[in-house]
Amino acid sequence: MEDGTTLLFDLPGFRVVECYEDEDGQRQVVVMGLAAEHACPGCGVLVAKPYDYREMVVKDLPIGQRPLRLRWRKRRYACPEGACPRRTFTETSTEVPPRHRLTGRLRAKLESAASGSARAISDVAAEYGVSWWSVQHALVVTAAGLLPDPTPVRVLGLDETRARSVRWLFGATGWRRSEPWMTSFVDLDLGRPGGLLGLTPGRSGAAVEGWLSQQSAEWRAGIEVVALDPSAPFASAIRRALPRATIVVDHWHLVRLANQMVTEVRQRVAREQLGRRGRKADPAWAHRRLLLRAGDQLSAAGLRRLAAVLTTDDPCDEIGAAWGVKELLRGLLAARTRHDAAGRLYQFYDACLAADMAETTRLAETIATWWPHIEPFLRTGITNARTEGYNRVDQAGQAGRLRLSQSGQLRAPYRPAHRRQEGSVTPVSTASPPSTAKSRQVWRGRRSRELRRATASRIAGFPSCATDPGWRRSHLWSREPPVPAAGGAPGCQ
Repeated sequence: MEDGTTLLFDLPGFRVVECYEDEDGQRQVVVMGLAAEHACPGCGVLVAKPYDYREMVVKDLPIGQRPLRLRWRKRRYACPEGACPRRTFTETSTEVPPRHRLTGRLRAKLESAASGSARAISDVAAEYGVSWWSVQHALVVTAAGLLPDPTPVRVLGLDETRARSVRWLFGATGWRRSEPWMTSFVDLDLGRPGGLLGLTPGRSGAAVEGWLSQQSAEWRAGIEVVALDPSAPFASAIRRALPRATIVVDHWHLVRLANQMVTEVRQRVAREQLGRRGRKADPAWAHRRLLLRAGDQLSAAGLRRLAAVLTTDDPCDEIGAAWGVKELLRGLLAARTRHDAAGRLYQFYDACLAADMAETTRLAETIATWWPHIEPFLRTGITNARTEGYNRVDQAGQAGRLRLSQSGQLRAPYRPAHRRQEGSVTPVSTASPPSTAKSRQVWRGRRSRELRRATASRIAGFPSCATDPGWRRSHLWSREPPVPAAGGAPGCQ
């Protein structure tokens, strides 16, 4: 009778030892493992005689019309080896792995029911009496097993990406914040098309190290260069998981830090000089984007506007000094030889020392900290641009929005922005673009030609630290501190 019940129940690796109906009318099935002896996880010694039994409720497939509860009577063993640190242990099974409460055949059924049709996960969970997370976990585990191993790569790029908005979930301990960040891994080898190698939840060093640990040792050994943002957790994880790989910092983020430094200096100067934040009547605020533009790409008109802004709103030469430091950093990142990079690095540090501002000092400390990983970028030219591009693909795919083709986009009527001239604000352009699409195209082409001609006929004294590192000008920075005139602007010390 017992063997017949085990045959009908058909749970791999188990035999039915008892069936009964409790006082509430619910069917109870008690099973035990078929293996008579188990090995100690600590020392491997086989133990045949258990010293105790514990029952654990396991969720299984529904059988029959009435609910059925499955109970696993687990054996507990005492290790006879005196030197073993593992004193006791419990038997395990592949059908119900440790820390699992669902049988393997139930997990397979949940995955097939959710992936084999257009049913919602909540609908499948309600049918089988499990939680939404159980069905989701079964789907993820099955999908991870079907995915092929990543192709061997030589240059690896990783970056964080925001998959969705922040969510708050209520659990047993109260509300907790669900972070929407993920880390993407991309093949950066320019000799082949490349592709997205994988995604892992989180943006910490543990997440990066966990994903890399799941790959084979041969795959990790083939990685020579890793490109990343200036992130200390990412760099620490790469040093632990890939000790032989060369870390390269993406130069775009370094320029972004320099632009942020210029913005912070501009905001601080406005607060010190005006006692408030900048407004559109202030030239420095109105032309704040001009301060972030690349100096070697400004036209003659742009250079005149820049000089007017620094003359009007920079009495202490602090904004100009920050702009000069930013341009020196851009010139440093554009160096082509090791000797050129060494000279430009010295000029950058010298400018930061001469500026004598907290913002420029912090930028210099950041460059000094990451210089061992900036120098490989100057030597190899490897960037993390492809990873940034795949981040946009990830966000678009997870958003699930309908994206029309370029010809099918809804176009709003063109309304040219008019900048009102107030006070000493220099207008950006006096010519307004035409209203029709064809005229706008012709106007843009004519405007581009004008800018190119202005760039070609640029004056010899162009104030660009990237092209002329030895250039100095009083409104950019000075080795001598500025001496304000009597009754001059406050805040200049």
